[in-house]
Amino acid sequence: VCQTPNLVYCASGSTSSGDSEIENVVLNGENNSINNNTANVCTTGVNDYTAMSADLAVGGSYTLTVEFGDCNGGTQYNGAGGVWIDWNNDGDFDDANETIGTTLVAVSGGNVIQNFTINVPIAQSLGFYRMRIVQRESGTLSNISPCGTFSWGSTEDYTIEVINACTPTTSVSSI
Repeated sequence: VCQTPNLVYCASGSTSSGDSEIENVVLNGENNSINNNTANVCTTGVNDYTAMSADLAVGGSYTLTVEFGDCNGGTQYNGAGGVWIDWNNDGDFDDANETIGTTLVAVSGGNVIQNFTINVPIAQSLGFYRMRIVQRESGTLSNISPCGTFSWGSTEDYTIEVINACTPTTSVSSI
């Protein structure tokens, strides 16, 4: 059972349920993975998917794949997207190393599939942490943020579980 601490996070998300939307999120963990296809789902505010989690090992490096698109198959609009993890569980995403990555989303040729690299800090405490993904229509790299409302786009929250890295307890010298 995964449980993100009961912290109050900042408001985020669109005020309109049309246009730009995060369509798919994939993060393969050690034993548990996030695979959330929300194509053709139009929403507002923060989409709470914190019941979905991926377990990542201390010091590990993982690829998060996010598909930025449109919620209803209509006209697509450019913008920006980003990913943040609250590594210290203080209820915000503005501390050192909590920005996983930001990107421009140019959807003129269709949906954009963007890979982000999550590097779990080597000294990271074991436990559950909040990950936030944002797509903001007409957003820019200077105004994409894990907090704040905007007219069109999407915000999704997930849980990251940090686990011990697996280290062999025995070694084989020959067979």
